[in-house]
Amino acid sequence: MGSAPGMSSGVPVVAAVPEGAGVPQVAAAPEGAAVSAPASAPRPANDTEPVSGPQYAATLRHGDAPEREQELVDPLVLGEAAMGRAAPKWKSAKSAPEEEELAFAPGDVFHGYVAGRRFASGGFGCLYDAVHPASPHQLYVIKVLKKRFRDPEYRTIQLKLVAEGELVRSTQQPFLVPVHACGFDDRVGAFVIMDKLDGETLLAVMTAQRRQNATFDPAVVVKMAITLAAHLHTMHRAGATHRDIKPGNIFIVKTADGSWELRIIDWGCAKSNHSPHTTLEEFALGTVAYMPREQILKQSASGAIDLYALAIIMIEMLWRHPFMEDDEVDGQGLRERQLC
Repeated sequence: MGSAPGMSSGVPVVAAVPEGAGVPQVAAAPEGAAVSAPASAPRPANDTEPVSGPQYAATLRHGDAPEREQELVDPLVLGEAAMGRAAPKWKSAKSAPEEEELAFAPGDVFHGYVAGRRFASGGFGCLYDAVHPASPHQLYVIKVLKKRFRDPEYRTIQLKLVAEGELVRSTQQPFLVPVHACGFDDRVGAFVIMDKLDGETLLAVMTAQRRQNATFDPAVVVKMAITLAAHLHTMHRAGATHRDIKPGNIFIVKTADGSWELRIIDWGCAKSNHSPHTTLEEFALGTVAYMPREQILKQSASGAIDLYALAIIMIEMLWRHPFMEDDEVDGQGLRERQLC
């Protein structure tokens, strides 16, 4: 899963951690998070009138936020830095966000789901809101690749997206996002259809904390670490290594009874029995700020790299990033940039 499912704003930090947390209150989600507008909110000027009635209207409450665009980092730059050479400035593989053609128009029907607006874009794919006539109150996400990655030369990337869906469907763990369909379509190529989560990413919560000069209760960090480590252990025993554990891929979900649970999302970089490769890939996969040396140099794809990333996250929650200043990590987007 490159980019994360949509989130609702206004989730208080004190509620976005396991029960018993003593985390300072933050009034609202950070800038840039998807905002749930009231049902009476005016439509954007460029919005298209939906053609699917009240079912599609429900998607607009979660889909009116501007898209989020990830950038990619040149893997050679990271390789030089990891081998102890003079660390150059981080470089992006893209100088500016590209104009991406929409895969769906609002109201298009795709495998029985009514597509809504595109609400997020990542390095390789895009996410669209969707609803289904059989469950109009449940929101879904359709994940597809950007148009240029649908060409035959990017067959491995296409297979990885489908492998992500097959991995989640085969394991059926409660800490994963339920996947309802995945495969190849003549119109959009590789796709995955999954639930849309209600909550915040840990990245959003951490960003709000930093802006408030607040820190996490150590007891909360320990509980989260134990929970996430147990989830990762389950996947490792099933033969899957995530390879892109970071705050943006840890989702804090509000459940029906008002409690909160953790989900590990975006398994698009995962190595598993469903992966198109059975050996290490030609390029390192992962996100800069959470990759150990062995991962950058393609020396390991074991579960240990997930635990390393989890340790970095826990240190960040208690203090700061151990190897990078916050202004460096935030200013250059190193918490989200992926190697490819």
